[in-house]
Amino acid sequence: MKLETVQAVLRPRSGWEAIDLGVALARQHYGRILSCWVVTVLPLWLLVSALLWKHPAWAWVAVWWLKPLADKVPLFYLSRALFGERPTVWETLRAWPKLLWQEAGWLLTWRRFSPARSANLPLVQLEGLRGKTYRSRAQLLSRESGGCAFWSIKLFLVAESILLFSLIALVLLFVPQGEFQELRAWWETFWADLVGGEFASFSGGIDWMMNAFSFLTFALIAPFYVGAGFGLYLNARTQLEGWDIELTFRRLQERLERQRGASPAVTAALLVLACGLAWQEGSASPDPETTVAEVLAREEFEWRTKETTRRQWVPDLEGAGGDERSPVNWSGEVWKALGWVIVGAVLLALVVYLAKQNGRRGPAGAEPAKRAKPSTVVGLEVAPESLPQDIPARARELWAAGQRREAVALLYRGALSWFVHEEALEIEESATERDCLRQARSTPEAEYFERLTRHRLEVAYDHAELAAEDLETLCHQWPFRK
Repeated sequence: MKLETVQAVLRPRSGWEAIDLGVALARQHYGRILSCWVVTVLPLWLLVSALLWKHPAWAWVAVWWLKPLADKVPLFYLSRALFGERPTVWETLRAWPKLLWQEAGWLLTWRRFSPARSANLPLVQLEGLRGKTYRSRAQLLSRESGGCAFWSIKLFLVAESILLFSLIALVLLFVPQGEFQELRAWWETFWADLVGGEFASFSGGIDWMMNAFSFLTFALIAPFYVGAGFGLYLNARTQLEGWDIELTFRRLQERLERQRGASPAVTAALLVLACGLAWQEGSASPDPETTVAEVLAREEFEWRTKETTRRQWVPDLEGAGGDERSPVNWSGEVWKALGWVIVGAVLLALVVYLAKQNGRRGPAGAEPAKRAKPSTVVGLEVAPESLPQDIPARARELWAAGQRREAVALLYRGALSWFVHEEALEIEESATERDCLRQARSTPEAEYFERLTRHRLEVAYDHAELAAEDLETLCHQWPFRK
């Protein structure tokens, strides 16, 4: 290890400053670290996923359990980049088998849940410590960075969760409202068509999509987590071993060695001059005690005193008469007045709220104003007089005449008319199909209306062909009858 080639400023830092140093180092080499990760850790995760193909939940658990082994790749790169070396992808790949099996058993068992895992990983990977030597060394370093290491793992866990939920939310932003079940069915069908063969009936596509998001968050956050632990490790060694002092002395030594090339004649002349000056001073050296007395008699060493007066109020604890009251009594009255103000504000807010509610309901005994029922919803006529008496029969006639979209639209209009005029649901004229479906979920016809709405959207917007059996089922199960 050559401290003189270090690419960072080594000095004693606080724990959070050390974490910031490690994160900055990881950010500087982030792209190269991910490149090394792709050729080393990604194949391992793909192998685990292939072995647990039919069990996506267990595959996630296995990959999560192997995270300490994946953390070795960022540490391998950062430990060399700190001293000016930048390992290539090929060098990292050649070192990967040794890194993978180095203390793998301990890292995946009792050290797996260590809160200071990122700060202690350099002890195993860089110093090669194990057993009692490792424990004593880890205890020594934890005195300097244990608390920050504990909180850093919590913070990066929160960062992983935020990134994971953000990816999920990003996907859901592109899903129309209420279409998640349709998206899930499409994804399962696409997955079955993609894998084919013996996995054609496999229905875990949505679970593997969640696993892919989780693995992606692991990979994106891991370099910063490992970098934070590496920064704590560097800071602990700097404080314990004085790396900054050692580095200063090494640079001083290098400067002195560069100055050794001066001429011997100049050196000899300086020595002669120094000896002459010393002889001249020694021949007329004054008495030391006299010199000290003269120095102490100067104006700078005279004793000076300064008197200050400070006024301090002392309360009369014996209860002297008069109108003066102690600050304790005044503070009590202030708190009492503040309490009454709060109680008055709460009562005033309650009175205003009750007055508004009473105003909305109107005077006592008055009937509530009837809301005007819309005549059109979703651009369709829903007035009862615009519909035939036997809606299913008329829908069958339109279907037989080849007017299939009109047949489905008639059934949908009849359902909306029933909800608006018979069920008196609060459906606005500007409501969408999803709004109508949301209002109808509390009715007994909710299941039928949801199926009818799905067929309506497929026929009206997707231009899909509705099967004759589906239309006959809708007409036969028509529930909107008086």
